[in-house]
Amino acid sequence: MQHIVDHRDLSPIYLIGHLYLFLDALICSITDSPKPSASGLRDFYIREAISFIEKNYCNDISIEDIADSCGLNRSYFGKLFKKEIGQSPQSFLMTYRMIKATDMLTQTGLSIAEIGQLVGYENQMHFSRAFKKYYGLSPLQWRNSHKTGTQSARR
Repeated sequence: MQHIVDHRDLSPIYLIGHLYLFLDALICSITDSPKPSASGLRDFYIREAISFIEKNYCNDISIEDIADSCGLNRSYFGKLFKKEIGQSPQSFLMTYRMIKATDMLTQTGLSIAEIGQLVGYENQMHFSRAFKKYYGLSPLQWRNSHKTGTQSARR
């Protein structure tokens, strides 16, 4: 650019040629930036998936929904997630929901049905069965065994 400024008196075609050379160098400097590594891309997909789960665990979401949010094929997503996290996306989602449920059981007086709905189970029976399979206790038993002195459990 400095050359163009210093030689304004030269032919306009000559100056345009130098302008194109400048623009080409500018574009090359931008495209020569390092590409994200494969591991960086995998980390990005995993962060996106976990973020989607954190924001949507209370909804009826499927693993396909999570994969779609990352722009990935369900099968590839499942393999990638398992490799990077050490558990399947289904297992991770279940664990996340159960942790949120236990938080609500100890910190609120919400009913078991309300908590089930808040963690993504429309049916209280499905929630109770999943909770018992995960913790070995029903939600009510778990709540009663983890009650704080100031809270009373509500059915």
